[in-house]
Amino acid sequence: PQRRRYREAVAALATLSKSKPRRRSEFGLLLVGILVVSFAYILATLGVYNRLPARLISFEAILLGVALLTSLINRWLVPDADPVLMPVVLVLNGLGFVMMVRLQDYQLDVTHLAGFQAVWSFIGIVAYIATLLVVRRSRDLERYRYMILFSAIGLLVLPLVPGLGNPIANQNGVKLWVKVGQVSFEPVEISKILLVIFFASYFIEKRELLSMSTHRVGNHMLPDLRPFGPIAFAWICSLAVILLEKDIGFSLLLFILFLAMLWVATGRWTYIVFGTLAFVVGTYFASKLLPQISDRVQIWLDPWKYLARGTSQPGWQPVMGELGLAKGGLTGTGLGLGQPYLIPY
Repeated sequence: PQRRRYREAVAALATLSKSKPRRRSEFGLLLVGILVVSFAYILATLGVYNRLPARLISFEAILLGVALLTSLINRWLVPDADPVLMPVVLVLNGLGFVMMVRLQDYQLDVTHLAGFQAVWSFIGIVAYIATLLVVRRSRDLERYRYMILFSAIGLLVLPLVPGLGNPIANQNGVKLWVKVGQVSFEPVEISKILLVIFFASYFIEKRELLSMSTHRVGNHMLPDLRPFGPIAFAWICSLAVILLEKDIGFSLLLFILFLAMLWVATGRWTYIVFGTLAFVVGTYFASKLLPQISDRVQIWLDPWKYLARGTSQPGWQPVMGELGLAKGGLTGTGLGLGQPYLIPY
């Protein structure tokens, strides 16, 4: 018992000495992220009003408070966490808020978006802290991997349930939105996180079986296909539901995520090659079965022929996007100097 306590104490000291540089690096990167977001806020306001933001000091104080709070929470609850993830989240979230404020400056019908961005950012911080308090070790989630899998599939199915789909948001044919009372959201966004957790926990446990070649086929050794059963089930169910919801983008994102995690776990390029070929073949047959997919491919190939048909026709958005890119050039016009009111939603 004394030796065990001694080893545990030594391991704790080693972890503590290792975690301190990570947390210092994280806080330094958070300060860099604050500078990036602050300069973006200043540039956007200068571009529109030719003056500094009126609430710059309070904006800086809030950013610094968020950075200090998250850094202290990570130092307390997850001292060995990656020091780059939280600064990246801060920069992306801050730039999103700046974009919302910049759109409000043109008095568009988005005066509520910046406030919503701030509220949801606060909710996200609270949820992050609560998650760290409840899930003290990420490996604990492995015990609930199949519950997480079926929860993810259930969330994917929600927009297809009669009475839950949002008819206004889903009027373009893509069934992604769910409306409960006055709240509308996309369940697929939550499902993505749950599927990542499932794939990660499964790949960790089956890494050796997925990477080792144990079956001989002719002159070649291939890995055992049985461990791929749950993965194939999750992948097929997810893609089938997404095809029913007619969302090509999420199907592609899910497939790339699956292949990337499989390659990280096994290091076998053959999975990437055969997986890409399978996706290309599946997309070809889906384009033949679903007219919407075929129409989107044709619009992507040549959107300009739809320009003369009016803003209500498909192809208008990519055309306006290309015109916007051409107007801004390689480096863009700069924050606050563009014309977002000319680009359709």
